[in-house]
Amino acid sequence: MADITGTTGVMIRRQRDSWHGFQVLVDHRPSGGIGGFFGNGLASFSAVPFAVDAARDADGRPAGLVADEPATSVEPVTNEKRQRLSYAADVDDFLCIWRWDDWNELRIRCVGALPVITTWVNGLKIAELDTAVLQSPDHDAEAVRIKDLPTGSLEVAP
Repeated sequence: MADITGTTGVMIRRQRDSWHGFQVLVDHRPSGGIGGFFGNGLASFSAVPFAVDAARDADGRPAGLVADEPATSVEPVTNEKRQRLSYAADVDDFLCIWRWDDWNELRIRCVGALPVITTWVNGLKIAELDTAVLQSPDHDAEAVRIKDLPTGSLEVAP
């Protein structure tokens, strides 16, 4: 975990011809987030309930997850980032259900033309983002509105 500097996640509501869309975070890195959101190309907002880091064993190898330390955080979780969420789990609750060195389940629900996106990890509700009321500089909720196509498929409105 400590040697990974990039971000990972699940792209949802991605525009057909670009990587603009909502990213559900699965960031195994220092100050990473799991179950929060990033607006990839959508004003680049971050909406996260908490950040995590690696716990280390006596040899310095990653041995689990711990809450990120705000004083030494690479990317601190601010009140602004938490307040973008309509629901934010507590990091201690997350750490109790996370299975280190084992499989974990990520569930994502995305509902509506201006979506409400909810995440769960191992059955614990982690975060909920209501994009219709999201407050972030340069975020345009209408730019990500979903429209029905005649074939019944969905695409992001241009």
